Amino acid sequence: EPDSAKALTTKLLRGGLMFGIPGAAAFALVRKPARYALALAAILLAGALDTGYYGETLYKDRNFFGVIRVTRDGSFHKLFHGTTMHGQQRTDEPGPPRPMTYYSRTGPVGQLFDSLPPPRVKRVAVVGLGTGAVASYAKRGQEWTFYEIDPAVVRIARDTSYFRFLAECPGACEVVLGDARRHLARVPDCTYDVIILDGFCSDAIPVHLLTREAIGLYVSKLAPGGVIALHVSNSHLDLPPLLKRALRYVPVAVMTALWAPELLLQDGVVSLSAGNERLLGGALAVAVAWQFRVTFVTILAGLLGLHLFDWMF
Repeated sequence: EPDSAKALTTKLLRGGLMFGIPGAAAFALVRKPARYALALAAILLAGALDTGYYGETLYKDRNFFGVIRVTRDGSFHKLFHGTTMHGQQRTDEPGPPRPMTYYSRTGPVGQLFDSLPPPRVKRVAVVGLGTGAVASYAKRGQEWTFYEIDPAVVRIARDTSYFRFLAECPGACEVVLGDARRHLARVPDCTYDVIILDGFCSDAIPVHLLTREAIGLYVSKLAPGGVIALHVSNSHLDLPPLLKRALRYVPVAVMTALWAPELLLQDGVVSLSAGNERLLGGALAVAVAWQFRVTFVTILAGLLGLHLFDWMF
């Protein structure tokens, strides 16, 4: 953010005035007990008045998902989960709030939506609500769905005395409370043009949101030509190589999700009989894939098998 250098300078100046000068005075007066005691008292008073790393606490809640707090630091409202800041908003700017931190217009999220023509984006899913800053990128006529598991986060994002991103969302913004993966499983396939995965617990991503099965689920919910954006910054794990490995299984997972109903269902009823030519053709394709591991040969065998069994039965 453009204000980060100014904010750092302010913090350093405040720290020097509050602790540096009294500390130097105490050291100089160490041989004079009365004045030394007054200098120490000044340091203790400065410590009591200092709001610390988080700033002045406006709201704090503890639940199953951890400790969440909203703080005020100068002209900023900030959201912390655990020890990690998950968004902020300026309180001294008129008009709609400006997305900041890693949601800024010049950051990855801003670049993503700059590269997508608005008519192409009709439905967006966001896993993880935070302050709701991503809602700033919504356009009129678009439908945005935020999936958030922590009710405290939802209360904070909807409280306009803390953050106004959701309240001033230009599009239709809905918040679904609960586990994102479970709720997404109920959504029809090919629904979303963009899926943003930004679920965090303090500085870690919930593991069940990054499994092979989860990645396959997200891809199955994408409309043709859709985009998935993943937030992979982490203090403890190097996530990009792990995600790259998981993405190798996406085609298999998606094809299974799309074609399994077509192969197993006849007139809405599961059919495992020899008269199900689709199932027989699919079984032939699986056998060919297992033997040759060539995509073109597998597709060709499946199509030929389907027509052959259809002719036979």
